[in-house]
Amino acid sequence: MIRRMGSWMFVVAASATAVGSQACNGEANEGASQSESITDTRPDGEKWIAIAHPIEAGSDGDGQREFSIREGGAKKIRVHFVDLEARNGATIRVIDEQGRTVSVFREDDANVYSKGADGWSLTVLVEANNDSDYRFRVDRYEVLGGCQSDAECGVGNECRPVQCIRAPCFDQCSARARAYRPVTLEMLDQHPEEFAGDAIEVVAPATLSEARCTLRWCSEANACCNRCSADAAISTGSRSITLIDPENDAFHCSGFDCNYQEVCSALPWNDQKAHRFDGTLSLEPSPRLVIDAWR
Repeated sequence: MIRRMGSWMFVVAASATAVGSQACNGEANEGASQSESITDTRPDGEKWIAIAHPIEAGSDGDGQREFSIREGGAKKIRVHFVDLEARNGATIRVIDEQGRTVSVFREDDANVYSKGADGWSLTVLVEANNDSDYRFRVDRYEVLGGCQSDAECGVGNECRPVQCIRAPCFDQCSARARAYRPVTLEMLDQHPEEFAGDAIEVVAPATLSEARCTLRWCSEANACCNRCSADAAISTGSRSITLIDPENDAFHCSGFDCNYQEVCSALPWNDQKAHRFDGTLSLEPSPRLVIDAWR
């Protein structure tokens, strides 16, 4: 939506639509920008998901531009300005998809967020005249979507992370189908047979198993021709338990021998942090935990 305001107008519509296995994350958006990094922040207990999306504009630039950003499935969206200048009558407005102003900037500022705009898109408008001077830099936009806590999901349900092809992956409410028996790494290390076949929950960091690589001869022109793969596992101390996702293969990564480590390091569970894993323990033919959910 574009509204005419002032003697002329500069428009930035922030947006990129998630395309993935989450149907509720919106429809595909042709030409959607690629996010450079994903981080989570939690101001006021909310889970904002940040997506790198650099924008630079100014009165000394090459004239009017448009930058399209839509994040399907988002409930709120906001923009982070690295810095901005608004002088000699220039005004920078952030409006929501209904055309309502949510933030106004009429002076210089830095490291500032717009207020959250309801919906899945927003627009940055610059009002200026021939004497005005303005410029701004945006490094990212942030979105809220999905559920934020189990309390939103009702009795018998819980708020769970889901896997998707492209970030952001919004947590979704799903049925709490099974009761998982809490166990510790020490219990799994000393008496794993007591839990074989049981639905368990364990809190532990996931690590990568030793990579398995093909041993093809590679020519000088194609030196990186072998493929390597690795699986996620948790260590109990004396044994390693492989994590298995039979539906989405989310705990397996692979690539060519020159880049598989980069591919594997980008997976969300491979962050050196302890996560809760819910699943069924099997000891044959080797220890493995078939995952139902993780967080």
